[in-house]
Amino acid sequence: MKKLTIGTTFSGIGSPEFALKHIFGKDFEKKVSLEWACDFDDNARMSFKANHHPKKYYNNVYYMTNTKDKILEMTNLISKPKMEKVKNTEENFFGLENILDTDMYIFGFPCQNFSLANQKRDSFNLDDIDRDNTHMHQKDLGMNATKTTLVFESMKIIKELSQRKNPLKYFIGENVKGLVQHDPAYIWKEQINMTDELFTKLSPKELKIYRKREEDGKTKFYKRENGLILDEVEYKGYPSLFNSEFDGKKKFIGKTLYVMENAFKELGYEIKWKILNAKDFSFEDNPTVEGGVQNRERIFIVGIKKTIEGEFFFPEPEVVSEGKKDKVINYLNKKNDKNQELHFNLNNVEIKERKRASTGVCNQTHYLNNVKYEQGQRIYDANLKSPCLTCVGEPKFTYKVANKEIFRSTTGKEMLAIQGFPVDNLNRGPMQEDGTYYIEEFKYVVSDNQLKKQAGNSMSVSTMEALIKQILKVEN
Repeated sequence: MKKLTIGTTFSGIGSPEFALKHIFGKDFEKKVSLEWACDFDDNARMSFKANHHPKKYYNNVYYMTNTKDKILEMTNLISKPKMEKVKNTEENFFGLENILDTDMYIFGFPCQNFSLANQKRDSFNLDDIDRDNTHMHQKDLGMNATKTTLVFESMKIIKELSQRKNPLKYFIGENVKGLVQHDPAYIWKEQINMTDELFTKLSPKELKIYRKREEDGKTKFYKRENGLILDEVEYKGYPSLFNSEFDGKKKFIGKTLYVMENAFKELGYEIKWKILNAKDFSFEDNPTVEGGVQNRERIFIVGIKKTIEGEFFFPEPEVVSEGKKDKVINYLNKKNDKNQELHFNLNNVEIKERKRASTGVCNQTHYLNNVKYEQGQRIYDANLKSPCLTCVGEPKFTYKVANKEIFRSTTGKEMLAIQGFPVDNLNRGPMQEDGTYYIEEFKYVVSDNQLKKQAGNSMSVSTMEALIKQILKVEN
């Protein structure tokens, strides 16, 4: 039987790989071949290689999409130590033509320019690049958004693999929910009554929506208004090419996703995308709980080769019984209850009268009055769901043990467990007759702080499992 071949970029610590281990269990090595993986981060690479064994590992996605000579010219993108390694590496390691064939390609491309956690994300919008709504894909995103434009490196890989004798069948792209409406649509309307004198008096806030242009030897002024005109039709926002719910009228996408959709359209795949929440998916091998433990919304873009018969459907949220809802306290290590390093100074903990609800899955019960930034102040109820894990900081929880209220941060291992990685006896698949598990425990080769960062950057393993299972239904 031919193995299912897998390749990933921006691989992190290998969420899709662990999802496949859940799907195939003890037959994983017989039925799955990890062809290649890639990540820029040294610590992520260490964790990945300790837990997975791909045939080929790239330290940079540019190694996959460029020749060796071209990479040696990228002195502004690749560090000197890594450049020295490039010089000593064989030519045939680099370039699109040397990427191994794969059936499925998964990439969680960088999200900094879309994420709500990025306070400076507005500086990456397209205001000055495309005022009349003509789209030329990558150039529209501007080279100041370097990390975001890495999605186009993934598209180069897809295009290359799609043309092979054994072409790429499926791909999955993942990003934060903020991508959907990043850089909202607008129309620039000329302001006849605006003058140079009035323009110089505009406030910094007003200057965000006014523009001064030199056109045909004349100075013209424009004001930005919500909406846009495409093919002589006016919309409130960009209409999605692939998701009919986002029709540009009642619901709409932002320009960034619209540009990406146009680029994806040319690759020769049926494209679908949807926002999935990790709270809706659990591992089927644990009958004691239902649903996920983390409120984590992400957009997933799925491509199916047009020559493949059968239709792909996104996984439906699980129907969860009231008494079986999963909760954070199931993932906290009680041995850490006496670890003072994890505890807060009780003088800084206060009851929050107005509880913060987040899509009905987690409530803020207390806050820290000695922390200045809002997210760090929040303390959540461990008998509910976890808020979305991020790569900065860690969630803080309160729970009771023997009528004593405990306040503490989570560790890196606990964050990994919340994300669905195999920690202790959690997320390890069904137990075998000899008391061991099909899935080995995550191997820890970096510091706890690095584990927190890696967990926050990762995809939910249970969400990936549910999604890949739907693709395998098409395959079968």
